[in-house]
Amino acid sequence: MTRRRFLASLLALLVAFLPLSAEPTDFSSKQPVASGTVALADFRLISLDGAAAVDFSAAGVLTNHIGHELHIIDSTGAEYVGIIKAASTGETLATTGGPLDDGELITNPGFAADTDWAHGAMYTIAAGVCSADTTGNQNVAQEVGLVDGWLYKAQITVSNHVSGTHWLKSVNGSPATTIAGNGTITEYVTYYNAANYFLFGGGEFGVGGRCDFDNASFKRVLTLANTGVTIVTAKGGATQNWTAKSAAFNTVDFSGYKYTIFKLWSAPIVASGAVTAANSHLDTTAANAFAWLNGVDLSAYQDGRHMLWVYDSSGRGRGGFISSSAPAGETLDVELLADTGFADPGSWTAEVGWTVAGGVAALASGDNEPDIYQTITASPGSLVKTVYTTFWTVNPVTGSYTQIHAGNTYLTQRALNNLFTEYGTETSGTAFGIKGRSKTGAVNNDNISIKRVLDPPSTAVKILAAKAGARGWLYADANYDSNKAATYAVLFVGD
Repeated sequence: MTRRRFLASLLALLVAFLPLSAEPTDFSSKQPVASGTVALADFRLISLDGAAAVDFSAAGVLTNHIGHELHIIDSTGAEYVGIIKAASTGETLATTGGPLDDGELITNPGFAADTDWAHGAMYTIAAGVCSADTTGNQNVAQEVGLVDGWLYKAQITVSNHVSGTHWLKSVNGSPATTIAGNGTITEYVTYYNAANYFLFGGGEFGVGGRCDFDNASFKRVLTLANTGVTIVTAKGGATQNWTAKSAAFNTVDFSGYKYTIFKLWSAPIVASGAVTAANSHLDTTAANAFAWLNGVDLSAYQDGRHMLWVYDSSGRGRGGFISSSAPAGETLDVELLADTGFADPGSWTAEVGWTVAGGVAALASGDNEPDIYQTITASPGSLVKTVYTTFWTVNPVTGSYTQIHAGNTYLTQRALNNLFTEYGTETSGTAFGIKGRSKTGAVNNDNISIKRVLDPPSTAVKILAAKAGARGWLYADANYDSNKAATYAVLFVGD
């Protein structure tokens, strides 16, 4: 696989590459670091470019991710995307003489006279209050001038409550915010070309109620509370714009919203290449993750400032941070086999064609492919080292072979007289043995051994799931095959 294909294919793995018009030298990715949901009642959005900001009304949810990319998705899948620039400095509201010279948008907010408000016969405006004594579904309304994309804060105070649940709708079409006693009703809404009426009522949805209303207010929100954040299009940007915003996004979604926050980074590729299946040795477990690309010296990158991505020949990959701690050198665990010298036939399960006698496992001539094996403790993901000797009584012909397998991992087929040393990553299963076919004469096998590799050579690298974190893989395709040829790239991620 070429370097270009390797990099382009990582799109399918979590990582997204930038469009490339020449041989790539830079790797850009985004890693999800937080996600969740937010109710409409807690959602504050300024969608207008030039003032872009958002607040989920919860400490740390957004402000802990300065410089990260935020995706907000409504219940239909429409999305807003932007880079979190900074924490908001606290809520401020528009005042008369400001940029839009809008200040208070309600005329006669204190109900000094029965003017400016449209209301039914069940409401009386006098002496600085709007009194409700309702038995049905009536409301009080005033048309207001709003600007699309701005966030607005609406409030009204309820006093002298006698009965009923009372409500406020800051824009016609927004949900009603209710109260069942004395207090102040507060609602935030991002204006979106709906009918721009400030509405409230005594008694909810046709059920009557009695109370007084006072201190109506409707103002544009200039800056959000300190749980909110400002938004820019790119890291380091200055203008508060959204990177992308769907025209179909519902700024008043009764179902609420989902969000995902991504950490962004870009890293130059400082080394890349390919290794054969026989030289690609990975421990894919979390506790002992390492990469040993035999023939490739990775020791120069053991400084805590690099990442390694490996990609098998079937298009699946793994990636992680390179530890600053170098491997101590090849270290093996205890012997996993009960009988390495074929002295005990009872330790082995031999299919027809194999016999264990005289300190060897002999495969008789034949065209079948029998197996001889014993059960070992499985450890999927661990790298194992196998050593065995093969001796053919007659030179093997085409089609003859012996083949070690560890679990369901089958290593190289051999048709030579030699002492063989092989490495393979366990996938699944608990059988370890030799499968073979001898078309002419017999073949003997002896001095077999299998041990897990605890530590690779010092030219290999330990892998971490997070920068300066614990051992493990940051990303791992569940179907990655460590026993196939691999392509790799080393990335510089800095301090």
